[in-house]
Order: sequence, then C-alpha cells, then structure tokens
Amino acid sequence: YSGAILMSLSFCSVAFFSSVYKSTTFELCGVALCSLQGGLGEASLLALGGYFGNNGTKCLTAFSSGTGLAGLVGFAYMMVLNQWMKLTFSNTLLLGNSLSVAYAFIFWKYLSKYCVEKVTGESVICSDGSPADVNGATNLLSNKLNIGSNDDTTRIVGEMEYESSTELWRSQQSSNKNSGNAIENIALLSFKQKTMLVLSLWPYMVPLFLVYCAEYALMSGVWTAIGFPTDDEAARNSFYQYSGWLYQLGVFLSRSSGTIFQASMTTLWIMPFLQVANLIFFYYNAISHFWYNWSLVIVCFYVGLLGGGVYVNGYIRINAEVPKWKREFALSSASVADSLGIAVADIIGLFLQSCLYKANGIGGSIVSCPI
Repeated sequence: YSGAILMSLSFCSVAFFSSVYKSTTFELCGVALCSLQGGLGEASLLALGGYFGNNGTKCLTAFSSGTGLAGLVGFAYMMVLNQWMKLTFSNTLLLGNSLSVAYAFIFWKYLSKYCVEKVTGESVICSDGSPADVNGATNLLSNKLNIGSNDDTTRIVGEMEYESSTELWRSQQSSNKNSGNAIENIALLSFKQKTMLVLSLWPYMVPLFLVYCAEYALMSGVWTAIGFPTDDEAARNSFYQYSGWLYQLGVFLSRSSGTIFQASMTTLWIMPFLQVANLIFFYYNAISHFWYNWSLVIVCFYVGLLGGGVYVNGYIRINAEVPKWKREFALSSASVADSLGIAVADIIGLFLQSCLYKANGIGGSIVSCPI
C-alpha cells in the first residue's frame, strides 16, 4: 500500500508545484517520489513472483508484460488527455490518482493475504495475524491467476500461499546447531553474507545494468538531439515522441515473451552489448546524418526489443537457477541493477546531449560538452 501512497503523492506534488505554486525543486521531489514508488513496487512484486515455484516463469512474465504495457499506456494517457482533450498538465496528473486507487485495490483483492509456516512450529500464520485453515482451504488464488499448485515445495492455500517447509526448517536448525552447515534462511544471514549473496548474482545483474544504461542514455541523451531537420525544436520533440512509442512497443512485446522463449545465459550477455552498439550507432548518426529520416524509428523498436528481452529473461533465469530459499531475496536485490543503470545513464545522457547539441549547433544544453 505504500506504493499506492507514494504514487498519489507524486501525482499531487508535481501537479501542485507546476501550477499553483511553481517550484522546480519541489516538482523534482515529486518525480523522485514516483521513482521511489516504482523501485519499491518493482522489488516487492518481483520477490512475490518468486513464491510461485515452478510457475514463477508465468508470474514474472505477466509482471514484466505489465511493466512494458505501462510504457505504452503512459504515453497514450498523456497524449489523449493532455494533447487531444486539452486538459492542463496538472489536471492530467491529478486524474492519475485513479491509478493509485486501482493499484491498492488490486493488491488488496488478489495479493495482500499470504501465509508462511513459522520456524518454531507447525501452525500457519497469515499476513494479517490469523491462522490459516490449511486442510479446508480451496485454491481460490490459483484459480483466479490460472496458476497450478503442483510444485513440490509450495501450495496455494485459499487466497494465500502456504510454504510447506517444516522438515526443511527442522533439519536446518539441527544442522546449524550441530555441524555448522550453511544457513538456508535469509533472515538468519549476516549483513556480510547478504552482501556476498547479492554479489554472487553478478551474471544476471551486469546484463541488466548494461542494457538499461545503454538504452536510457540513448533516450535521455541521443534521441533528444535528432529531428528532421535537427535545428527545429518541434521536429526534435516529434522524433522523441514517436521513437519513444516504438521503443515502448518493443519493450512490451519482448517482456511478454517469457513463456514462449527463454534466452540462454550466452544470449542474455550478448543482448546488452548489442544495445551498446545501438548507442554508438545513434550517436554517430546524430553527428554525421548518414541515415537520417523517419525510418530510424524501426531501430528504436529494436532497441526496445533488446531492453525488454534482457529484463524478462534475466529474472526468469534467476527464478529458475537460484535455490528456492534465496529466490525472493535474489529477485528483489537484482532489481537494483536496472535502477543503477538508469541513474548512471541519466548522467551520461546529459553529456551526450551536450556534445550532440554542440556538433549540430543547437543551444540549450544543461552541461558543457567535455570534448
């Protein structure tokens, strides 16, 4: 529910400080709240997807597809209400609070109640503190989401998930006390052990970081300097808008492909370097104009396909390859990689834009080109 609250605060703060009391500083604080909400929601829902065991591929693909669709819907939302219906920017944002309500309702209706078996006993305690009726429960959540419950370690109980791990807990408690064997419970790990666990996820996190860094540097830095003609601000804005549309379409399609195609680890690593090649291509093209017309949006679509492909396949591979007791923590922790990639890309993008503006004789860059 904190995600819904942050989302609403973001909409309201940006709307208020962009119209009633104009303050760029507080507007940016509202943007930061939106980013905080997105990161918190992503980490939480990715971790929740790991609860579904062998059906994690379906859950993670559904989540990834939803994030891809959000990009398309977000573009359409602003275009329809702000540009076509001529609503003010602030009113368009305030109407976005309906999304916050929908977010909270869906979470409450389908995902908020779950239960796990406690370490010290055989009872099953739900998230609201009530005991679960394991024997008499029906698989309501399984039916709603069309998710099976045949995983050998997980059962869906009523509108919640029941992790049947009594024997695991008993054996691990005994082994931890008597033989000093490795702990198989995230809650019992020290800070150092958790840090080492995060670092061990580098085969998945590096591709996520790299692909996000490259594509967001493209969007924030390079595509803003392309237009037909380049010195026309309206033309640059138009290209940026349509390149974003095609990019988001590619992201949506590739993030929806997780149940159809799973990339190998080799392919997962190749895709980010192809994205870096796209960054180099667009940067050089924005200077030389050797291929400079609207057909470039086809390559923008390809950029989206690569970014979405790395995203969905990275998390699917974590779900499939990381041991179950690490899965929730791993899925949540790996999401830091794409967030860090975006942050680094935003800084790089400022300088790329500055250099391209300088090369094309365009004013208005925020920073100075270092070359």
